[in-house]
Amino acid sequence: MEHVALNMDIKTDIVIIGAGPAGSMAANVLRDAGKSVVIIDKSNFPRHKSCAGGLTPKTIAELPFDIKALSQHNSDKMLFKFTNGKTVDLNNELGACKMVIREEFDHYFLILL
Repeated sequence: MEHVALNMDIKTDIVIIGAGPAGSMAANVLRDAGKSVVIIDKSNFPRHKSCAGGLTPKTIAELPFDIKALSQHNSDKMLFKFTNGKTVDLNNELGACKMVIREEFDHYFLILL
């Protein structure tokens, strides 16, 4: 791991560590509230993310942008079966989730700020 010492005088209200979806959403909300925000992330963007890019209708409704251009495909229904025998069935009129490529989604969200 590379360590970089920054000797800068930064004037800001809030520093957010992590520029993924949670950090970007926090920055968006805080900026809308009139705060100055700096986001710090250990990676350069766009960066690879191996996790899935499934977004539920509830998540999409909270985003400050339209994801149509980023959406790869939609899943109308999803059924999760766990080793303990429990199942979770996602099925509603809005669909179960929209799939995005995480690298593209995270980068797009960050550059909107």
